[in-house]
Amino acid sequence: MKAKEGIPEMAKMFYTLAGAAKRLGKTPDQVRVMVDTGQLKEFRDRDRLMYEKEQVDSFAPREPCLEPSAEASTEGTEETPTKDDQKPPWSR
Repeated sequence: MKAKEGIPEMAKMFYTLAGAAKRLGKTPDQVRVMVDTGQLKEFRDRDRLMYEKEQVDSFAPREPCLEPSAEASTEGTEETPTKDDQKPPWSR
């Protein structure tokens, strides 16, 4: 494997705390809770906290979470039909 655009190969294998939080759609404190509960392994590179990319990605949504969306899910939001909706169109 070759490093691209000046990024060291090892750097592409890990997320920083901020990067892991962004990828997971969580706050840094929520990522720390995942470490405390044993869901994620945490590594230290001097004073930086690092998380394996493969492990973080396994918990992450398929698409990166940028911000929560109000339109995220419409499943189960169907309206209950009214009496007018149940009538045939020609009798309304």
